[in-house]
Amino acid sequence: MADGEEKQTQDEVSTHIKNLMQMDIYHSLMEAAELGRIGGPAVSPLMEELASGNSAGRWRAVMALARVGSPAVPALIDALKREDEHLRTAAVWALAEIGDERSVDCLIENLNCSSSESCQAVTAAALLKIHTPAAVAAVEKKMHDAGKEFEDVVSVALYGT
Repeated sequence: MADGEEKQTQDEVSTHIKNLMQMDIYHSLMEAAELGRIGGPAVSPLMEELASGNSAGRWRAVMALARVGSPAVPALIDALKREDEHLRTAAVWALAEIGDERSVDCLIENLNCSSSESCQAVTAAALLKIHTPAAVAAVEKKMHDAGKEFEDVVSVALYGT
């Protein structure tokens, strides 16, 4: 990509992120789709928003990252290694939406190491959505070890109420 094109793309990404954060939810979803269309160049600025944002900003950024898809997976996997439980939960949600099998090992680690039951439940639901043999086996083991109450929470995370 030529320097002029790169600058134009960066400006476009900045404009879409500003709109994503400031507009009503309908228009924010449209901006998330545009950022998804841009793809890889949107990942780093969206990850900055994800890491520094308030709750509403964080979820808007993670919706856009889910629309970016595969190019966002390495950055989202990296987010699973951070201490911030809210950041990790948002990253888990995006990884579930993307459904990329590259995330399974880190999601299994998050399932087994997270101290938050809600983060564990969202992670279990993400693993069940991705549905590889290793993902399903990890969730089945966790459910067996944790009991029926955890299984119910995972079911709500996966299917809703």
